[in-house]
Amino acid sequence: MGFLQKLFSKNAAPENPEIPTKPEMPDSSDNQDKQNHTEKPAEPIQTDIATLRDDGIRAMRIGELAFAEKCFLAALERQDNDEVKSLLAEAYIHAQAGSKALPLLEEMIERHPDELNLLLARARAAQQAEAWDVLEEASKAILQVDASNTTGIFYQALALFQLQQPLPAVAMLTQLLCSQPDLRAALLLRARILFSMQQYNEALTDVEVLLKKEEPEEDVMLLKGDILKARGDADTAIETYRALLELNPFQQEAVLRLGTLLTELHRLDEAIRLYDETIELQPDFAQAYKERGGVRLQLHDEAGAADDLKKALELSPETGRAIDGEFCAVQNEMNARYRSQNPFGF
Repeated sequence: MGFLQKLFSKNAAPENPEIPTKPEMPDSSDNQDKQNHTEKPAEPIQTDIATLRDDGIRAMRIGELAFAEKCFLAALERQDNDEVKSLLAEAYIHAQAGSKALPLLEEMIERHPDELNLLLARARAAQQAEAWDVLEEASKAILQVDASNTTGIFYQALALFQLQQPLPAVAMLTQLLCSQPDLRAALLLRARILFSMQQYNEALTDVEVLLKKEEPEEDVMLLKGDILKARGDADTAIETYRALLELNPFQQEAVLRLGTLLTELHRLDEAIRLYDETIELQPDFAQAYKERGGVRLQLHDEAGAADDLKKALELSPETGRAIDGEFCAVQNEMNARYRSQNPFGF
């Protein structure tokens, strides 16, 4: 079971793999050679599996995950093999397809219930699949094998939070941070949980600790802006979103959150300028057109709002499913304009 100890760590492909060649067929006159050949029918199949496995590993290491999946699936068609199955699960996790990895991992865990790397991989796959019940079960299994496992504690706190149990999640993260105060993931998760509990000052404390420890991270700055907005400090929230956009003018979430806040404060001209600048930089940003259309509607620019809605729908048809009540008026206005240009009335 040595390969299980290396699962989901460094899967090193051979630097100079020996590509097996097709075995020479024996001379038809040599009966003894014929007999030897028929006694070893599995050898070419095993060689083929090894080649597919190694090709899949190489493909995975350079990010060609679809090709890696094909290699591993082809190998498994030839023979059921836990090593190849684990590699396939790893490829799915790298591709953010945790729901595909879970059945493979569950099957192997039945045979190796105490294999820590398999348990950690199942937890990661469950997180990707947002299967929070599975994540809670997986984290408990990790902690049964290793009670002090940092990743297992983090995953259990995350599962508890997602299962609407924020208080024990915070307690668990606080205990973890007492022993490892620099653990970024735990600090950020605790800040998010405290924010969800409307404990804004405590959440902001964790965010400020993170911002002091590292270069400004976009997810942390977004959370800081959200916390400041929620506790009523709109001006500082605006400054935070703008600071993030100075670091990364293409940060779409910052644009949308800043634009929404400016609109809520009835600073409509500023919101329009923000969306104008964004659309100039990102002319395919459908949501920016939609939001600008909403602001234009409030400014009684129905024609401009209708144009923005039309552009948003052209860029992203699914935007139509997210149109809220005020945009019904925009859509009606757009339809009215089309009808006025169409003498046939359709």
